Formats: sequence, C-alpha cells, structure tokens
Amino acid sequence: MNKLILNASVLLSLALCALCLVQWKRESKLTLEKAKLTHDVYTNKVVIQNLEVTLRSLQDEVQRLEGVRTLQEATLKTNAVRIKELQVLLTKAEEERDQKATLVEQYSAALEEANSNIKQLNEAVINRDEAIKQLVAEREQRVEDYSKLAGEYKKLADEYNKAVGEYNKLVDDVKAANEAAQQRGGARR
Repeated sequence: MNKLILNASVLLSLALCALCLVQWKRESKLTLEKAKLTHDVYTNKVVIQNLEVTLRSLQDEVQRLEGVRTLQEATLKTNAVRIKELQVLLTKAEEERDQKATLVEQYSAALEEANSNIKQLNEAVINRDEAIKQLVAEREQRVEDYSKLAGEYKKLADEYNKAVGEYNKLVDDVKAANEAAQQRGGARR
C-alpha cells in the first residue's frame, strides 16, 4: 500500500503540477489581456480627453460662427438697405449724367462754333501778319533808300562844305592878295 500511496502521491503531485501549469498559462493570458485592456482603457481615456478638448473647441467655434452668422445677417440687412439707397442714388446720378451729357453736347456745339470763329480770326491775323511783313519790308526798303539818300546828301554836304572851305580860303587869299596889293600900291605912292 505504500507503493500505492506513493504512486497516488506522485500522481496527485503531477496532477497538481499540471493544474499549476494550466493555471499559470491561464494567469499569464489573463495578465496579458489585463495589460492590453489597461492599455486600451488608457488609450481610450486619452482619446476621450482629446475628443472632449476637440468638442469644447468645436463648441467654441460653433458659438463664434453663430456670432459671425448673426453679424453677417445684420450686415446683410444693412447692406440690403444700403443697396436700395444706392439704387436711388444711381438713378439720380444717371439722370444727372443724362442732363450733363446734353449740356456737354451743347457746349461741344458752342466750342465748335468758337473754334471756327477762332480759325477765322487766326486767318485774319495771318493775313494781317503778312500785310505787316510786307509793310515792314517796304519800310525797310524806304529806310534803306533814305539811308542811301542821306549818305548822298551827306556826301554832297561834305563836298559843299569843302567847296565853301575852299571858297573861303580863296576869298581869304584874294583879300590877302588885295591887301598886299593895296599895301604895295600904297607903298609905291
């Protein structure tokens, strides 16, 4: 019986070892699964935190965009009113433009008439300039003729003065000769 107890004990020990081995394998699998689940929980918490931060920023962005939308709607209403005002101003401006276009046409016609008058006056001025140039040329010719005549007159005056000088010299010579003759004649008597 001892052998039987011994064999039973060995068998029981082996069974306990096998049970320990099975439990050890199961525990290692469970530990790995626990570590994986812990990692997944940590990752999910991080993702949840990131999503919460993103959700908050998106909510803030939505609120900001709502404010912008409200401002845009108010601007749109203001712009609609302004567009109506500008359309009225545009209509008035078009009417003024048409009136001014009519005035421009009238001024253009008056300008063309004034230009034609100015052209006629310019032609008259050109004709007068030509007449003046002709008169100036004639005057210059007369001045030249007068200058020649004055030169000849001066020449004649110089000759006359020279002749008068010679005459006076001759008269003085004759007087001197007569006086000399009278003195000679008086000395002979």
